Amino acid sequence: MTRKELITKRCKTWKQKSPAFVDRCIRHCCKGDVLWQVRERVFGGSRQNGVERWIACDPLKPQRGYVWRGHKDFGETNWSRYYSCPLAYLDMVPDLASEAWRKKVKAYHKCRKRKLEVGVRASTAAAHRKHGGNR
Repeated sequence: MTRKELITKRCKTWKQKSPAFVDRCIRHCCKGDVLWQVRERVFGGSRQNGVERWIACDPLKPQRGYVWRGHKDFGETNWSRYYSCPLAYLDMVPDLASEAWRKKVKAYHKCRKRKLEVGVRASTAAAHRKHGGNR
């Protein structure tokens, strides 16, 4: 399976009959080898019956150079080392399942946007370790 095929598969809409709901990806992107999604679940075929929205993180792993597979998907409550989630996704999912993780995502992006002045020494290795590598 190619990387593109895997992303398409992971982002597909799916339905369940009992209990009835539709689960769909409303936005996605890849940051390196991490697939980020905002997913939405509508219960009973109508928004009046209830809606859940969450951020999904799916690290992608190459197998034998050309076959890709989803390694593991995480919900916001059990992430510990992936902070490259787009900031806009935090606004799309206002329920704060993990305030500590969200703070680290914001710090990761702030560090990446920091401009260095000429003559200032900086260690990219320390910044990467602090924010969980290049994830």
